[in-house]
Amino acid sequence: MYNFIADGTSVTDRIQDAWINGYCVANQAIANAVSEAIDSDSNSDIAVVMLHDFHLYLAPAFIRKLQPSSIITQFIHIPWPDARWWQLLPSNITYEIYNSLVCGNDIIGFQTALDASNFTEGVRLVLTNAAVNFEEGVISWQDHHTHIRAYPISISVAEEIHLVHSAAGKRAADKIVPLLAEKTIMRVDRIDPAKNILNGFYGYAEMLEQHPELCGKIVFLAFLLPTRLTIPVYERYREDVITTIEKINKKYGSAKWIPIITFFDNDRTRTLSAMQYYDVLLVNPIVDGMNLIAKEGPVVNQRNGVCVLSRTAGAFKQLREAVIPISPMDIGETAKALYKALTLSDEERSTKWKLARQLVERDDLNLWFKHQIDDINKLLDPYAYGSIQKQPLG
Repeated sequence: MYNFIADGTSVTDRIQDAWINGYCVANQAIANAVSEAIDSDSNSDIAVVMLHDFHLYLAPAFIRKLQPSSIITQFIHIPWPDARWWQLLPSNITYEIYNSLVCGNDIIGFQTALDASNFTEGVRLVLTNAAVNFEEGVISWQDHHTHIRAYPISISVAEEIHLVHSAAGKRAADKIVPLLAEKTIMRVDRIDPAKNILNGFYGYAEMLEQHPELCGKIVFLAFLLPTRLTIPVYERYREDVITTIEKINKKYGSAKWIPIITFFDNDRTRTLSAMQYYDVLLVNPIVDGMNLIAKEGPVVNQRNGVCVLSRTAGAFKQLREAVIPISPMDIGETAKALYKALTLSDEERSTKWKLARQLVERDDLNLWFKHQIDDINKLLDPYAYGSIQKQPLG
């Protein structure tokens, strides 16, 4: 059945209109601005342009046309879907995205090796004449070589520790401490359906149902950041979250105990300071490119806190040995994982927390950025650094 909007236009027509008159126009305007900035800078023979994320899929090809000698890189923050999902879009849109990313960029960075693999598989499906060298991570298309890399993003460890220990951080912590219980669960999320907040609370409620002895002894502090409130689906989701919290508090709470305490604002200092005190950090997105909360928590935490983490978060690949894994849509598994995290022995808790912290400190934001700069330098001066460019297959 052909899908029509109330005014008689098709969904496809709406998508094409938004693509042609919105996305394409915005990307061309940004490319023009970048090109003008390059032209106005007389200090460099070769310009380096670093683009980020899904807003700018068409910008690299536009910039390449205007500035053919530039080095252009793009880092994709979100997960890259399996190639089959791209076929749900109109074919011209899928083709233009892949064509621009490959023709325009010299380097494309992804959060994980799986994302990079999904992209290269998509290239073989969409750009059928492209030569893909999986071993070297090089795509050759229309006389251009594009290097595919995984750069798992991280956090600025020193900056976040400094913020927690600052005067503002200590003031924020003083307000959190009175809310703590014998055991404290926390989550920090934008109120976004992809963050799977409802299933997290359902899992918490199921745990309380199965273990009534915990009632009154634990608390769930939820730091929930409003986002995209002008979009109806986000506003409805926010309302559902509030309603669910109220129901759980009414069913399991008492005059002396509130099971879930919420904060509905964006106060980074408070949330970071609060994470010093969690016993369990719940990070259960349906899917995430990385999820930096799972990395921030272990760095600032002071209570051997354990993270319950979705296997579908990008951070899981790095932290899998240091967390308790869950399938985000399995409420029963979430309940069991929360209980397990609360009841681990002190030795097990300490081991997981220390490992998580070490993994994040080893691969911090500085290293993430350094890897990208090193690869750019190899393209700028292959004689000094050794080119990362390899001979393509075919």
